[in-house]
Amino acid sequence: LFNSSFVLQQADLLATRLETEAGDSPEARVERAFELCYGRKPDEWEREQCGVGMGFLVACGGEEGVYQGDEKPIDGDGDGSRFGAG
Repeated sequence: LFNSSFVLQQADLLATRLETEAGDSPEARVERAFELCYGRKPDEWEREQCGVGMGFLVACGGEEGVYQGDEKPIDGDGDGSRFGAG
């Protein structure tokens, strides 16, 4: 279920929205993600935990994302977009 195309598409749409609304700041993106997903700002512990995670993601994959093994982003319509949405 977590790897279904629908879930991956929703994650990609959220990431795009966070990038648009919160800019390049990982801290601003975390705060905006909590507002959108939970209807509140993250507490200090959540900020720290997400900061660690964001640093890991940037170090491992940056904007290209993090994939295991031979996984690749889905390109549903062949136009090079991750999920056929653009």
